[in-house]
Amino acid sequence: MTLNQHLWFRVLSYIGIFFLSWSVEFLYMLGLGNRIVNNLGLFIFGAFIPFLVSLTLTFKFMRKGHLVGSIALNVINLFFGIALYAFIALVLIGANST
Repeated sequence: MTLNQHLWFRVLSYIGIFFLSWSVEFLYMLGLGNRIVNNLGLFIFGAFIPFLVSLTLTFKFMRKGHLVGSIALNVINLFFGIALYAFIALVLIGANST
C-alpha cells in the first residue's frame, strides 16, 4: 500500500496544503501592502489566491480518485477567502465613512 492510500497521510497533506495556501495569501497581502486597497483587480484576485494554490496542490490527489477531500479543501479555502475579503471591505467602508 502506497503512502497516498493511507487516510492519515491524506489528512495531514490536506492540513498542510490549507496552511500553506493561507501563508501564501498573507505573504501576498504583506507584499503588496496598500496596492490591494487601491486596485480592485488585485483585491478580487487576492480573495482567490488560497483557492488557486490549494487547487494546484491537490491535483495529484484528484488524479488518484480522492475527490471528496480535495474538493472540500478547495471549497473551504474559497469561502474563507470570500469571507476574509468581505470583512476587509466592511472595515474599509466603515473607515472611509467617518
